[in-house]
Amino acid sequence: MHKKKWTIAFVLLLLVVLTACEEKETVKLSKPTEPSSDEVIPKDQAKSSLPPDLVSEKKAEKTAVETMNKISSTYKELGEKYEWENESNPADYETLKKALTPYATSSLIATKLKSISTNYYCKECNMSFFPDVTHLIRFELINNHAGQFSVSAIEPISKEGSGGLTIYMNFKYVNKHWKLNEWDEVTYHQKYLNITADEYIKYVKSINPSSDISYQGESTRTNEKGEKEEILVFKENNKTYAISKNSSQRIDDFKEGQKEKEKTEEKDFNLKNIQKVDQETADIFIEHYLRDLTQSINTNKFEHVQPYIQRDSVLWNDQKQLVKMLYERDIREEIVDYSVLDVESVSEEENEAVYTIQTKEVISITTNGQSQEKEYYRTYTVSYSNKQLHLTKIESL
Repeated sequence: MHKKKWTIAFVLLLLVVLTACEEKETVKLSKPTEPSSDEVIPKDQAKSSLPPDLVSEKKAEKTAVETMNKISSTYKELGEKYEWENESNPADYETLKKALTPYATSSLIATKLKSISTNYYCKECNMSFFPDVTHLIRFELINNHAGQFSVSAIEPISKEGSGGLTIYMNFKYVNKHWKLNEWDEVTYHQKYLNITADEYIKYVKSINPSSDISYQGESTRTNEKGEKEEILVFKENNKTYAISKNSSQRIDDFKEGQKEKEKTEEKDFNLKNIQKVDQETADIFIEHYLRDLTQSINTNKFEHVQPYIQRDSVLWNDQKQLVKMLYERDIREEIVDYSVLDVESVSEEENEAVYTIQTKEVISITTNGQSQEKEYYRTYTVSYSNKQLHLTKIESL
């Protein structure tokens, strides 16, 4: 009897031990957890409660202008308050650092902004340390992610001679505020501005809204290097002058009677009222199409190029996807040169005629800051109906 009791007791004890072991193992095998927010949010945003929404193009421009203006005015106001001067009374970095913190990241303050403070307060110097964002034009949102975005814009050459730049600005979301993280300036020697007449008029009006300026046309001239360059001619307050498309440099000694005509003059072109299809019409049509296609690619706005394409066609959908794909891959394009090699009638019916247009195109393609020129031979198939031309097919040879 005692032996049986001992056997039962031993079995019960063994069950208790096994149960304890199982509970211990259960604790070890806890469910996997999601990575912490600090692991997925960029380091500069780690203190933010949540990553911000993507900014709109309008908000990006507003943020860029306001932030850069606040940074430059901080330098000016503190310099006047403390009477800083590079040699006799140098700027106090700690004072500047504290005042700049709401507008710039700590890395930008410790590097570029600190370096500027050692040269900014020179009374005899005539130097520009910050882009004139009030008069920048062609703002483009070129990179847009939660917690970070980048914009580009151009600064035409002013009457004082500063400018001629493409400006790139990067912003980060830190402690629930957008802060300038970096900016860079590229001169027209490195990257042509390729300014348009509308852009230059917008620039002039931003400086003097009452200015009476009108576009007179496009021409060419031989510059000081003996090179041909395209120029835009304006009349402002009864005075005629020109600017370089490449640099926006003003040419005051331009004489209207001496201007050189382009090989192909720019003519009024109405997509909805094309009278006939010939070499000249094809040349203008392809020029406008290529110009607006690159604008669509560089801004991710298909509406610039869509008027040239047969609506709801296969090409329509292909081009729409192409614009989106190239923009998202941060690929930018620029037309270097093009020529129409041949125009051929394919078919003519009562309500529609079909033509092919053969071209040679040189395109500058920029990826990761590196540009490369590529040459293409293409055949465009176009439909002519109701005095309108529309692309229906594009083939690369």
